[in-house]
Amino acid sequence: MSTAREAEVSAARQEETRPQQARRDEARAADQEQAKRERTAAAAADTARQTLACKDCGLEQTAERCEACSYRRRTEALIAEAGMVVATWSADLTDQNVVATQRPGAPTNALDLSNRLSGV
Repeated sequence: MSTAREAEVSAARQEETRPQQARRDEARAADQEQAKRERTAAAAADTARQTLACKDCGLEQTAERCEACSYRRRTEALIAEAGMVVATWSADLTDQNVVATQRPGAPTNALDLSNRLSGV
């Protein structure tokens, strides 16, 4: 094949792929615009959320949970989890009645957990 013929074939292929490339470029631009709108909306929602008061103590501008209340809730969750571990260790897992009733009686705060651990 001659160089002139190769150039013609190459030019024809480029001409065939131009519409496809244009569609891809348009789709990419639309995706980027959509992502920009979503980022803007997320930033606005986050800004609005930051102005909300704490759900527990009412402290203003804490994004619904101040640091102290967040720690308190996490501590309570960890105590409950520790209580479940203690309940599992102390339960007779071969008795279905014990297994069925163990979760409701699990310690849910520090005093219950302390009493359970000390055998009170």
